[in-house]
Amino acid sequence: ARADRQGRGRDCGKCPGPRRLLGRCQWPSGVFIASMDSQREALQRIITTLANKDDEIQNFIETLNHTLKNVQVNTTKVMIDLEEEFGVLQATLDDMKASMVNKVKQEQEYKSQELQNQLTICNNALEGSEELLEYANRTLSTADPEAFTKV
Repeated sequence: ARADRQGRGRDCGKCPGPRRLLGRCQWPSGVFIASMDSQREALQRIITTLANKDDEIQNFIETLNHTLKNVQVNTTKVMIDLEEEFGVLQATLDDMKASMVNKVKQEQEYKSQELQNQLTICNNALEGSEELLEYANRTLSTADPEAFTKV
């Protein structure tokens, strides 16, 4: 009876071999069972927490993989867009360059023609001036006063 009051002597059926003598539990009744039950509950909570964390990590890995794939796809798209934009810009610049080169050549032709015209006029004026100078020198060298006034 004293053993029962202390919780000993009842067979819990869960005590390991050396603690079990003559089919009777040597632990105070319920201490071993409660301790083991609380350990099982704690272990179950740990397992549940670990499983939840595993799911969270799996979801995070999936999110990272999805984000990485999006970054790669977006980078490729941006590179293609840049190539297209720079192609358009290059074509526009090439057109502008051709137009400006054409304008410069036209301006060069116009200025060259104007300068050539001025050069021709100046050469004609110089030739006329030289003829006039030669005539004036001949007139000056004339000794006859009547020939001088006729000239």
